[in-house]
Amino acid sequence: MRIFEKRSPMNPISIRIWKSIVAAMAISGSVSGYAQPFQTGHTSVTFNDPARSNRSIATEIYYPADVAGSNVPVTLAVQDRFPVLVFGHGFTMTWSAYENIWAGLAPQGFILAFPKTEGSLFPSHSAFAADLAFVAAQLQVLGQSSTSLFYQRIDSMSCVMGHSMGGGAAFLAAQQSPSIKAIATLAAAETSPSAINAAASISIPALLLAGGNDCVTPPPNHQIPMYNSLQSDCKTYISITGGSHCQMAGYNFYCAFGEATCSPSPAISRAQQHLVINRYLIPWLQSILKGDETAGEVFDSTLRVDPEVTWLKNCILCDQIAPPLNLSAMATGSNLVEISWTPNIPGQPVLLCYAPDGLFGGPTHGTVYQPGMTIPGGGVVLYAGHGSSYLHSGLTPAALYRYMAFSFNGAFTYSPGIPAETNTWPENKTLTLNLLLQGLYQPEGTMRKARNASGDQYSGNIADLITVEFHTVSGYGTPVHIIENTALTTAGLAQVMIPADLQQSCYITVKHRNSIEITSSAPVSLLSNEITLDFTDPGNVFGANLLVAADGLGLIYSGDVNQDGYIDSADMTQAENAALTFTAGYLPTDVNGDGNTDIADMTLIDNNAAAFINAALP
Repeated sequence: MRIFEKRSPMNPISIRIWKSIVAAMAISGSVSGYAQPFQTGHTSVTFNDPARSNRSIATEIYYPADVAGSNVPVTLAVQDRFPVLVFGHGFTMTWSAYENIWAGLAPQGFILAFPKTEGSLFPSHSAFAADLAFVAAQLQVLGQSSTSLFYQRIDSMSCVMGHSMGGGAAFLAAQQSPSIKAIATLAAAETSPSAINAAASISIPALLLAGGNDCVTPPPNHQIPMYNSLQSDCKTYISITGGSHCQMAGYNFYCAFGEATCSPSPAISRAQQHLVINRYLIPWLQSILKGDETAGEVFDSTLRVDPEVTWLKNCILCDQIAPPLNLSAMATGSNLVEISWTPNIPGQPVLLCYAPDGLFGGPTHGTVYQPGMTIPGGGVVLYAGHGSSYLHSGLTPAALYRYMAFSFNGAFTYSPGIPAETNTWPENKTLTLNLLLQGLYQPEGTMRKARNASGDQYSGNIADLITVEFHTVSGYGTPVHIIENTALTTAGLAQVMIPADLQQSCYITVKHRNSIEITSSAPVSLLSNEITLDFTDPGNVFGANLLVAADGLGLIYSGDVNQDGYIDSADMTQAENAALTFTAGYLPTDVNGDGNTDIADMTLIDNNAAAFINAALP
């Protein structure tokens, strides 16, 4: 299951935001938070399906009108075509129990159809699903018929909906009909054949509303498995805290009787539950079926701070695509730049571009971009995909490179861009070091990434940071050049730029936050442009001061917590004090880099202290 977000308990700031939203809704004068531009018209139609022996499907239809009433014209105030919502009723329930649905949605510009079939004690779920799909198709036919009340007023966007049994049947209907573009359910129930299994073949946008106190179709056994099975790129599950199964609709004796035999009971009123339903159902339908960007933004922003619901979702609605996070560009050589980012939601694809002149435009919505293409206004595409990093190679030394990254969704709708830039290194002098830290070492010449209390301390393939010093032959004690915060990769590689005017031979020393410092066994000439030094070979380290691992590679001793050049009881004391207070984080006492100071760090320190490990310098 790909989870975009899961709502956590609200903090005080979120509660203040929520109160402001509620206040704004109250000022608007609408109980749902939305103005109601239309009245509600009503008509009754019976459809006959010739593929099923002219099966008769009596259907009640509600639609936007200028005056309320039966068989009145569809509104003439606007000439819009309206999306169709086909709604399946619950077990032994009638369409009349769902006045809260048509009264909330028809005035918002939707046409709702309620098939009245399969209301017996022994309904056929598959037949009911076929009815839902057939009615959706027939309404499209009515939209093309010049004798119909709905001539040229039916939009091509259709959504199948339902409550309880009707919600499960909606999954079966969506599986049957490619003309259905979305699915929205209220306390959907598992059916026979299985709605949960049907969900696994459905990829259209989906909204699943559930009651937190539903004892008739408990969400863990019904709606959550449906959500998990859905293959939709945009799906949302919302649980109404304290909401019940039957309160999704108006009062119905049979539903109420069945619900009275189980627990828990509803903890909120029916009216309040209807308010919450409309709070999300209306903007979701407006966003998905009408392409209303503002409605999509309202849906997402309200959901983030609403204390009356909990939820799961894997998308941001419609065009409200947020850019990726933490875009960074870091030169790793004279002709290499590593660009990394965090997707705004897990798995969301990113479009990465660069512009030699620094002038960027924006991608065109609906366009599929490939590397090498140019976006309108400027910017050459480097990468489009689900990754989180890209290595830009073949670059000019000592040059400025500018980048822009955009998120996009399955409809190739693009977010605003986020920029980053960096300069490639000069090409005159590069020092490449190969070294491995005992505390982070794992087999076959690699290292783990150092962690903090919540995750990796550094992005990309950076294991930790080191300091590189250059000491003259005549006076080792004072370095002539220091390069701090040098990235050391998990492969044990570190690359630094040496100033062009540093032409002498120097001892090269490496320091790390909790390891013994080491230096080269002899001065290294800095005259060439490319210099390499392998500190995993004890022969290249002064005094051969390395721990030789079982695989033959030399490791820099870890455990010098206080950086005094000795691994001893003073280091052990610091680590023990941190361990006793359960200290976590990116700390010198965390010798093995797992984010916690504990017995594993103390053991490593103790072993090295027993071996009297200390720095060996010229």
